[in-house]
Amino acid sequence: MSMDVNLHRIQAEATRPVTMPRTEKAGAARKTTARDDVSFPATAELESAVRALPDARPEEVARARELVAQEDYPPDATLLALARLLAMKLGDETESE
Repeated sequence: MSMDVNLHRIQAEATRPVTMPRTEKAGAARKTTARDDVSFPATAELESAVRALPDARPEEVARARELVAQEDYPPDATLLALARLLAMKLGDETESE
């Protein structure tokens, strides 16, 4: 698989001047709006709630232990698919050396 990159197009787009519409007169002071004075009291509550969460969820730890205890976990199809992906990745790395 190969990919063509047109560097001339990328460079032309990168050097093209960008013009932004002006919404206020040059030198004019920016008006303060209600949006400038927004406070977020719920943020502190959210942060404290997140800090109160346990580092691990016991029900997920129990589920993981059950899965690992199964002889057929993960399924052979999953292992084969993972092995193929790893083999393809190894093949890509040896070709580039």
